[in-house]
Amino acid sequence: MATKLLSLHEQLQSFVRALKLQPHTDSDQVLSSLDPAFHYEQKVRRLWLAYGSGKKELDADDVQAEERAQFRIVLRRNGLDIWLRLGKPYHTSKDLDFFREEMQKDSYRTTFFEWLKKLGDGYWIDIAGEKRAPSFFKSPDHLMECLVQESIDWHFTIGKTYVPQHPDVSAIRLVPTLQTTLSTLHPLYKAMVVSES
Repeated sequence: MATKLLSLHEQLQSFVRALKLQPHTDSDQVLSSLDPAFHYEQKVRRLWLAYGSGKKELDADDVQAEERAQFRIVLRRNGLDIWLRLGKPYHTSKDLDFFREEMQKDSYRTTFFEWLKKLGDGYWIDIAGEKRAPSFFKSPDHLMECLVQESIDWHFTIGKTYVPQHPDVSAIRLVPTLQTTLSTLHPLYKAMVVSES
């Protein structure tokens, strides 16, 4: 499983760089740890590749990669997920603070809501452990209420899940599927991160 993910990483590198995303800053940690000590309940239930801020931004903020908004390609026994995570549970971060501040603005909240709604079938947003389709949210204010009421730390994940036999994750279609999904989620990522320029 780990070898397949590393091979996938090699195939995605140029695409990910075109999106101005970086793999984990430590080349030995491009892939999540295989050591059970680094997993919940000391059980390896999933492996992932993570992409987000580069070393320069992380060093400037003195944070670990997982504390910033990031994409994860997650391989589990019963499926493949593509996640866009905002921060790490129970931690604050520059991106999280930025997102909280921006969501107070009507124009930002409306734009973010519209991007979320455009994701379409198969996408979900996980707030406080509950996955909901974008169609669940009736308005920008409803989205804001759900984020505030159900997740005090505002940690959430937006993503898409594929079952193992889905034709889009066959050997031939996997890379194009990941590229399409990452491209679809990328405007939300750009809206959630503090611009470093």
